[in-house]
Amino acid sequence: MRLVWGTLPALLILGFFATAANWVPQVGWRPVRVESLPPDTPPRQLARIGEDLVRARGCLVCHVIQPGVDRKAPPRAPNWYGIGRWATVDYLVKSLYEPTAEVVEGYAPIMPPVTTPPANLNYEEVVAVINFLQSLGGTPRVRIGSIPRAATATQATGGSVVEVAIKKAGCGACHT
Repeated sequence: MRLVWGTLPALLILGFFATAANWVPQVGWRPVRVESLPPDTPPRQLARIGEDLVRARGCLVCHVIQPGVDRKAPPRAPNWYGIGRWATVDYLVKSLYEPTAEVVEGYAPIMPPVTTPPANLNYEEVVAVINFLQSLGGTPRVRIGSIPRAATATQATGGSVVEVAIKKAGCGACHT
């Protein structure tokens, strides 16, 4: 009998919070989306949009932007701190469109192309992200139209979009 009387208050409290939680309206999450930008959008404005995209699309789940990252707990992907000082536009374009083509030593080839999920960036968004990366220790300079557009997965390899995404994302590094 003691077990029942001890359990009853816990069940009542649990029932209260479950009921109260169902009264709270649920909010859907929609990531920041840039539909189109005029070609004359200044690079600094693109960099601000790129920062919003990087934060909203989950890039910072794996990457960090901080000096002296602790070596005992490295991030899953390279640190972006100061990347604008040394990375060329060509390097940034290739790193975003074909991230497994040149993998930084010590990291697994796990990043999918940014034009596929989860980031799923369109062309203007890629330009904005490149400007943001350039602003990390450098000056954003890329304009819309000055870098190539990504080839679709089927055009580039002849395979299905799913096969290409699995291969390029490096899913085989963790999954069998």
